[in-house]
Amino acid sequence: MELVLKLIWFLLPAGAANMAPVFAEKLFPNWSTPIDGGMLFRGQPLFGGHKTLRGLLAGIVVSVFVFIFQRQAYIHVPFVREISFFDYERYSWLPGVLFGVGALGGDLAKSFFKRRLGKNSGVSWFPFDQIDWMIGTLAATAFLFSLDLRSAIALVVLSLALSLFVKWIGFLIKINESPI
Repeated sequence: MELVLKLIWFLLPAGAANMAPVFAEKLFPNWSTPIDGGMLFRGQPLFGGHKTLRGLLAGIVVSVFVFIFQRQAYIHVPFVREISFFDYERYSWLPGVLFGVGALGGDLAKSFFKRRLGKNSGVSWFPFDQIDWMIGTLAATAFLFSLDLRSAIALVVLSLALSLFVKWIGFLIKINESPI
């Protein structure tokens, strides 16, 4: 159980970054500049119009705030020290940026390959739609935090399970069109 708590605590900034673009779209509907600027690669959009600067910036900002909250909790709540993979006091806000860039960078990389395979935006690509953010996060934070292979694999599996759960809840409350 302690490992699961550690994993959830570790993925909070990335998970928040991964969900932030959906909320940013509601808050700032008119700011929808695509990250790829409409560029094409072999006749296909590089990422697609749904990958926006608004979402990227929102994800990074939210991730930084979540990381700062975690750092404060680590400093002031003894239990949090027990469920942390690393010493949060060593860092200020930079890991928050890395979590956000990693989560959304993983999503961008997946979107790039999804477009190359001719899959349309919004069409489910299981399991890559569910684990892209965690793989990106692990890649972006690898030089700061050395997780063992067991923990890294557990993070990917947990991110898959949590993504499916959140998507299913969204389907039940009519936010998502499909359960996967």
